[in-house]
Amino acid sequence: MTKTTGLPTTSRISNLPGLSPHGRVVIARLENTRLQPGQVREAIDHWERFVRDPAHRLYDPRYEGCGIWECCPPVLEVRAILHVVEGNLPRRDARRLRARLDVLDECWRHTPPRPGSP
Repeated sequence: MTKTTGLPTTSRISNLPGLSPHGRVVIARLENTRLQPGQVREAIDHWERFVRDPAHRLYDPRYEGCGIWECCPPVLEVRAILHVVEGNLPRRDARRLRARLDVLDECWRHTPPRPGSP
């Protein structure tokens, strides 16, 4: 795959199980234009690890974390990435992703804020 510079790039595009071929193309396009290669998979993995950790179980809007993605990912940034992906996927794939995120959100006992909401 090449970027606009014409130079070959080695990228690892996120592969989310259960997505249609068109959904995979959408993610590849997002990761090659608006996001970084592998960032969708990374955001989901970090979110899942974060909400399943007993130390992070309760939602606290004042909590900023330690700043290390692997430990305490920036909640609004991770959710913004997932919101962008959800908004660009075909409907069926977006529903599958939303269902997966709903299960994870339930682990946090509160629906986290959506980007741009008060």
